[in-house]
Amino acid sequence: MRCEKCGYVNSEYDIICEKCGSPLKIEDNIELQKKYNHKQRAIDIDEIDIPENQEAIFDDTKKKISNILVVLLLIGSALLLAILFGIIKDFRSRDIINQYNKFMTESDLGVLYLGSDSELNNFITDYSSVYNFPYLFVDTENITAFKRNRIKKELKLSKIKSTVVIISKGKKIAEMDDCSLTEKEELISFLQKNKVLPNDIGDPNEVIKKFETAITSKEPTIIYYVHKKTDNYDKKNKKISSFCENYSIDYKYIEGYYLTDNQNLSLLKKLNYNELQEELLIVVDEEKIVQVIEDVNPDSENYFKIMSSYGIIDESSSKSLKNINFNELKNIILMPTKNVIVFGRDDCPYCERLNPIIGKVGIQNNITIYYYKLDNSNTVDDYLLSIGYKGGKLTPPVIIVTENNHVLDYMIGLTDKELIDQKFKELGVIS
Repeated sequence: MRCEKCGYVNSEYDIICEKCGSPLKIEDNIELQKKYNHKQRAIDIDEIDIPENQEAIFDDTKKKISNILVVLLLIGSALLLAILFGIIKDFRSRDIINQYNKFMTESDLGVLYLGSDSELNNFITDYSSVYNFPYLFVDTENITAFKRNRIKKELKLSKIKSTVVIISKGKKIAEMDDCSLTEKEELISFLQKNKVLPNDIGDPNEVIKKFETAITSKEPTIIYYVHKKTDNYDKKNKKISSFCENYSIDYKYIEGYYLTDNQNLSLLKKLNYNELQEELLIVVDEEKIVQVIEDVNPDSENYFKIMSSYGIIDESSSKSLKNINFNELKNIILMPTKNVIVFGRDDCPYCERLNPIIGKVGIQNNITIYYYKLDNSNTVDDYLLSIGYKGGKLTPPVIIVTENNHVLDYMIGLTDKELIDQKFKELGVIS
């Protein structure tokens, strides 16, 4: 029954409120009417005098005991949880310490990270995967203070605060505290200084950015992607780079060996590959991938055919050559100035490849390059021999530099732009 004064809900057999001691209204309680029918009440409710606006005194011992029990139960639960958490943490600590002990005994030169920064852990893990050095992440939040202090003492550390330690044969050789990704350049420098990373190291983010930019290029572009760093791939890289330089084609060398396997796969998926590839030659034009070649042929003639088939070779350089006849040839050779003459044939594939290269030299240095088309006669051969040419019968392509009716020097066969520039500078044709 609810007390009209304090609102406390009593049992249906109470006639006085257990909380405040006020008399309860029992006239409407049928059970109590039956209970007290023809019996004198133990207490006459009308005789109870409770002063107005004064709370009655009552015994709340039962409630106090109940509250104490609840508090004790909460404290006990908290202690139990703390004990369970400690047990779980101790188990984790044992597992981590076992890995730590194994790492310290087996690693010749490795990296130990004592901290809790998962991003920094991922960063070092990526470099460990690429450069193949032993690495262990010790999550200091998952080991007990006792075991953390043991590591600190064993490695002779002044503190453990996001600390990277270089280990060699179970001993500390260097340490770096307060490490974070905001100072990754300092961390990389620290790893390089201690011979964990090579001095020649690329930024994975820059490699990825270069690749993504290259495959969407509007200009004709050749991309050479390699998964590993080898002498063979380095040689191919130099040949392709030289070829692209000769023909004014944008070239991008993608060093996949700076990336993790997962990062490499993310690049290759954009070329519809789901497996790692050792090397790829990718041809891009007008923001489209027009060809992907898996077996990269180091022969530059192969690249020329590919670029020519897509119209990527710049023919404007070839058209800059000035065609001359035999009489014009003799007049040019008689000039007191240095002149460059190219001898070739229409059916010569090497002439076709040389003309854009030397034409570009002429355009860049603002000089006229003359082109004489050979026929089957020996007239030109005899004439050149008479003025100092010592190359025998002309076998195109041939580049000759003349002055005052004399051959100063010559170059026979397909020659790249770098060698042509060098020769012309030596002869004073260009500055």
